[in-house]
Amino acid sequence: MTRFLPYILIFLFIEILFFSFYFRMESISFLIIPDEETRNQIMMQIIAHDAIIYAYILMFIYLSYLNLMPKFISYILRIMSIITIFIYFIDIYTIKHFVTHININDVKKYFVYAPKYIGQQYDINIFHILILLTVIILIFIFIKKNLKLLVKYHILFTVSIITLFMINSFSKDTYVHAWVYKNFIEYNIDIQKQSKNYSDEFVRNISIDEKIICEDNLAQKRNIIILMVESLASYQSNYFSGIRNWTPSLDKIAKSNTAIKEFNSNGFITEDAEISILTGLLPIYSPKLKTKIGSTAFQGFFGIKDSLVNHLNNKKYITEFITSSDLTFSNTGLWAKSIGFKYIEGSDHPYYKDKKRYHFEAPADEFLFKRVQNRISIKKEDIPYFIFIKTVSSHIPFINPENGNYSEEETIRYVDKQIGLFYQYLEKRDFFRDGLLIIVGDHHPIIPLKQEQLLKYGINKAGTKVPFVISLGGSNNEEINGSYHQIDIYNSLKNFTSDKKCTSLWKGDFLSYSSEKAPKYTVYRRGDQRGVVSVFSENKTYNVQLNGDNTKVKNEPDSELIRTIVNKINYERIKRQENTVNY
Repeated sequence: MTRFLPYILIFLFIEILFFSFYFRMESISFLIIPDEETRNQIMMQIIAHDAIIYAYILMFIYLSYLNLMPKFISYILRIMSIITIFIYFIDIYTIKHFVTHININDVKKYFVYAPKYIGQQYDINIFHILILLTVIILIFIFIKKNLKLLVKYHILFTVSIITLFMINSFSKDTYVHAWVYKNFIEYNIDIQKQSKNYSDEFVRNISIDEKIICEDNLAQKRNIIILMVESLASYQSNYFSGIRNWTPSLDKIAKSNTAIKEFNSNGFITEDAEISILTGLLPIYSPKLKTKIGSTAFQGFFGIKDSLVNHLNNKKYITEFITSSDLTFSNTGLWAKSIGFKYIEGSDHPYYKDKKRYHFEAPADEFLFKRVQNRISIKKEDIPYFIFIKTVSSHIPFINPENGNYSEEETIRYVDKQIGLFYQYLEKRDFFRDGLLIIVGDHHPIIPLKQEQLLKYGINKAGTKVPFVISLGGSNNEEINGSYHQIDIYNSLKNFTSDKKCTSLWKGDFLSYSSEKAPKYTVYRRGDQRGVVSVFSENKTYNVQLNGDNTKVKNEPDSELIRTIVNKINYERIKRQENTVNY
């Protein structure tokens, strides 16, 4: 057995290399490669960037079996090789399913929920798999520690390792979406740039001229409901994109009310949408990654005094945050309370006691909507209310609660049906006589983009498009032109209920103006390229690389416009940094 071990190791290593390359290429198949030459270049760069990982794995294994190697060092080297292989394959899985590399901050955030998610996705017992892997790993680590290798074996290992290091020397970083072929170590090192603090001098000198324009306005007082639907994206709707036809109820509502087809999310996770909609602030976090309450989610956005919620509290509204999700996840409950909500409800409410639970301890959306109906039914007519609803059922891995099937289409159709039934309830209750309903997706599902999306919107914008509907009960049927983003919900509702209406280059208004006013810039915190914020202006995209004092727009020469964009992003991050100190 010993004499064949080098061949076995080399064979297994070639298998790892082959399958990892295959899955890496499959994982980026969502990209539309403009030509065969570019595709070949990407393929070669995947091999070149990953070669350094293969080289170290093979070197660790080889050295661990040498006679001259102390026993404890051999064990350490084998453990290092196992850990590297393990992380490497987790990274491949992450790219394939979530269109991003594995990220140390995401590991901290989703660690508790990951086993349940994988178990739901593949119907397997993670505990049993871990036991099996542990046994295999222990056998590998503690097998005979050294070998008497022939010269040809030493040559075989040495040449293989040197070759891999040479292949890595051809790696480059020139493609606009280079993250797709970087290895997970390079990627995590690169995104740590966003954690670089600003210098004291830079912070002292930062200033911004928002050029806010205000006009007098006749304040209105309507009951307001914002329905934020988990992972609802424009491509799922025939009305909003023409790509899929999974949301007939939403499309019917959109056609009989006011809709915006060019509507963009401000980030790639739910917290980003909540921040944007409820505080009017861009979800661009400060370089500091820790807060006193222990979570990086919502960092710098706690206790926002000028939140939409506090504004409506001052207008004597009853303000409620209702979800069927776990309020402890990402400290959502604490954050909602800090920005002013007077009533907050989550998955721990007794109403859901006997209901089957899915992601984030949430029951099916139909029960959430029934619970909201209960809350609406007890409202007094002479006191206006604001209810923010956050759904859960359409979160990946897309489980249809009606039959347990794993299907994105079935799950979206289920959620769409619940939206339609909720809308019918509001109509029967005569809600729209003095009420306003906003339906909006929180973000694109964290799955690979469809090629139809890329063709329609381009790679930079394809993941930003979410449906948006304002309903006054079918009394105002129109389609608003222009490009808007989620912070415009905050700005429009604040204007709608104030005696002043204000807009800027970054904040638009689709409600108060006689002719709607779109912002000049819309912003998106990217999930594929962490540490990059995309700023869109008409047909131009500016990708801002976060890097402390050296934050800059990638691949763009300096100009007044570029300085305006970078200055805005820096200013927002510094303001969040100042706020983080208090929470």
